[in-house]
Amino acid sequence: MEPSIYTPLPPGQHIRLATILRGRWSDPLNIKLTPTKLNVATFFALSYCWGTTLNPTTITINGQSHNVTQNLTTALRRVRRSDMDVVGWIDAICIDQTCIPERNAQVSLMRQIYQRAASVVIYIGEETEDTTVAIKVIMILHEIIGLKQKTAKDRLLRQTGLSSMPTFASRMPTTWDEMCLETLIRSLPVGDSPDWLAFGSFYNRPWFGRIWVLQEMVAAQDEPVVVCGERVFPWSTIGAVAHYYQYEAGLVGRVVRNEEEIDLSYCALRMYLSRIDYHQNQKSSLLGLLKATESFSATDPRDKVFALLGLVGDSNGKSSFYADYAKDVVEVYRNVTRHILYNDSSLDILSCVGEISKQDPKYKNLPSWAPDWSQEVFSTRLVKELGNMSKVARLHYSVSGVSTVKLLPHSDRNVIGILGSYVDEIIAIADRFPIWDDVSEEHPAHTSFRQPTDQWDNLAYKLDPYPGGGRTLDAFWRTLVANVDRHGMPVRDDVFYDFANFCYDLPGSPTRIDQVLKSYFDRALIGANSIEALPGDKVAFIYLLRRASFGRRFFTTKKGYMGIGPADGRVGDKVYIFSGGKVPFILRKHTGCEKSTNDGLAGGKVTQNDTGDVEGECGNLEQEFMSFVGEAYVHGIMKGESIEKIGGKHEWQNVFLRYINVLEMLCHYMSSIKSHFIQ
Repeated sequence: MEPSIYTPLPPGQHIRLATILRGRWSDPLNIKLTPTKLNVATFFALSYCWGTTLNPTTITINGQSHNVTQNLTTALRRVRRSDMDVVGWIDAICIDQTCIPERNAQVSLMRQIYQRAASVVIYIGEETEDTTVAIKVIMILHEIIGLKQKTAKDRLLRQTGLSSMPTFASRMPTTWDEMCLETLIRSLPVGDSPDWLAFGSFYNRPWFGRIWVLQEMVAAQDEPVVVCGERVFPWSTIGAVAHYYQYEAGLVGRVVRNEEEIDLSYCALRMYLSRIDYHQNQKSSLLGLLKATESFSATDPRDKVFALLGLVGDSNGKSSFYADYAKDVVEVYRNVTRHILYNDSSLDILSCVGEISKQDPKYKNLPSWAPDWSQEVFSTRLVKELGNMSKVARLHYSVSGVSTVKLLPHSDRNVIGILGSYVDEIIAIADRFPIWDDVSEEHPAHTSFRQPTDQWDNLAYKLDPYPGGGRTLDAFWRTLVANVDRHGMPVRDDVFYDFANFCYDLPGSPTRIDQVLKSYFDRALIGANSIEALPGDKVAFIYLLRRASFGRRFFTTKKGYMGIGPADGRVGDKVYIFSGGKVPFILRKHTGCEKSTNDGLAGGKVTQNDTGDVEGECGNLEQEFMSFVGEAYVHGIMKGESIEKIGGKHEWQNVFLRYINVLEMLCHYMSSIKSHFIQ
């Protein structure tokens, strides 16, 4: 057996550095590894995508042959110089990937490694046939950003009268700047030009979606440089253009008619904003980062958590939650959920639980209350991060009133105990609303709404009068959009007109909605004879509908409420409110009605007054487990209306959440599909 290329690292902040020996492009790669103290070393750090492990290439490390991926081989050739040796830190080479204790220790140092690096080199791959076109578009947009910022400042100077002062007069633009801006805008590709697809393809290179590169790029002290084949440019150019295209490019909307086809990577935008926040000392919570990076990928599912820890620790990169590759995926996801629940005093992480029926069977033992961060996200969270990682300004859900989070101890780490209150039971539920993956040329987005909207209409029409007050029709359309606009604020009353236009334009619009709308408009039009005479934008309503309802199911309850809930919901599921929760949650009685006793736990009811203090006695009573299904919106209770008041106190009970039977869930899911086709 050949000796290892690695020798154990000394304890403390020690790393290995790779000296890439000088050579021409085609020369074999030869590397020497040297242990050193992190705080005295001078080196560059490489950020790259490992790439496939198929067909590896062989390089020489410490005199021995060593296999690495083809992508890493090309990256090493790009950073190697012909005139001198270069010293760098490359994770796949400098960490003994077979030694779990070393991996754990080195992962905890990664933020400091990239902070201390003299430079961070980002290798995104070699040039392709459309790279030149993509970079041309990027550079035009970057010039536009600069000119728009300059003209905006100049306009402000004129408006404030400062432009007449000698200090500023010399900086005032002539119409030349504005002429240049218009010229640049006109030079952008127009219509359905394939140049825009090349632009989108550039931002969808694998590097942009790799979870580890977020920390690598964000932590760099100096601006990272991006290497694409023989081309080199600053990261700020790539990041600023991604941000501009997503948020500020009204002018791009004028020239791009096939905008939906340009799948500009959300990950590039997230990295750009995260780097700005980080260097302004606006640190994000671990939950905020987990939410913000759901679209990122990781070869090892545990890295969806571990790769973020360096961004939430203290100034030395220390976090109260540690990477441990000795634990499996289920343990890591369960433990990080418990960590966030018990340290953040918030239940927001429960809103991240996805569709159990789509969960990988390997993770069948994951507790129902723990999000599977490896799972693809099919719907927008009702509860969004309100910090630096999100554009959402405010959130008006407060279903539990002024109560605070109260978690109950339990000896089983697969169980979470929470103070909760039963609200209602689902008695009817519609099909899952389509997601964008369900939409095709044969079933375009707008027409694909027809069947679920009709189903939802049939259920909602029976709820008259509505128990939460107001007209049933208003409750219906507000439920469809979770009663929030794109900024997380309550929707205005005039969004009703957007809904009306949406309904009237549906092929074979639901009959009852037709009747109700016609009756309403007959009274409201005052001389007008068609919906065309009213304001309203169906596209605006579809946008809100997509954010709230896609991937969810409409339901009605015993007490007459309507809501939207998880795709895994079913008739008989219970609607609960948890103390300190922003939204209600759907629970299911645990299969088999499993019960146990947990010493020292209150098993009966407790009360919590308006200041959030809990009153009650502990005992040794049986606990009935519930399975967690997901978050929900229930119209008429989202501001705490349903909390029962007894002498100024809210009544609560102990709720214990455990795992859900995935096989039973899958059987139910398949039988529902079968019955749907039989109908």
